[in-house]
Order: sequence, then C-alpha cells, then structure tokens
Amino acid sequence: MYRNIFTNDINLGFGSPRADTCSRCETLKAPELDEHKCSAATAFEEQAHDHKTALAESDVVYITFDLEKTLPLPRLSCAHAFYLCQLWIYNAGIHVVSMQQHGAFFQIWTLNEARR
Repeated sequence: MYRNIFTNDINLGFGSPRADTCSRCETLKAPELDEHKCSAATAFEEQAHDHKTALAESDVVYITFDLEKTLPLPRLSCAHAFYLCQLWIYNAGIHVVSMQQHGAFFQIWTLNEARR
C-alpha cells in the first residue's frame, strides 16, 4: 500500500539514483537546471577531447588532480569510538596522460603532518 501511494500519488521512486548530482543540481529549477546540465556535458566533452589530444600529440600533457576520500585511523566499527577518533589519512592523486607516458602518482599524509 505504501509503495503504491509513494509511486503513484506522490511520484517518489525507490532505489539508488542512476547518476550523481552536484549540490547545485539539487537547488536549480527547470530552465537553469537544463543550462547547468548542458554546461556540465560540454565540460566533460572538452575533458575527453583534451585526454585524446594528449595521447595523440607529443607536446601536450593532460593532468588531473583529485583529493580522494579521507579515512579515519584506526578503522573502527564502534560508532561511539569513531567520533572520538582524531587522526585522518588523506590521499591526493595526480593522473598524468601524455604520448610518452601515462600513470598515477599518489601522496598520502595524516592530519598531524599537514592540513587538508
């Protein structure tokens, strides 16, 4: 009964979203949302074009930077102890693509060594 009401009357769906959205996507309405999605699609197309160009031309290098997920140390399953944990580990990834080489380089550090 609840599923019928939610899916038919309220028009809510169940399950995981098919695509990730940014915080801006969640706040925009119809005309601005369409423009925002078009702008994001254009950026992804340019990114793919730059990646292909770096593989094809010797004087172009494609580099991306990513501060990946932070992890608490030590890894605990107890919720109370999790919030008492003060040490976090950070992982920054640098991905280089060029005609000569492509690969990933990572830097790992803890909060006591440097800030985020």
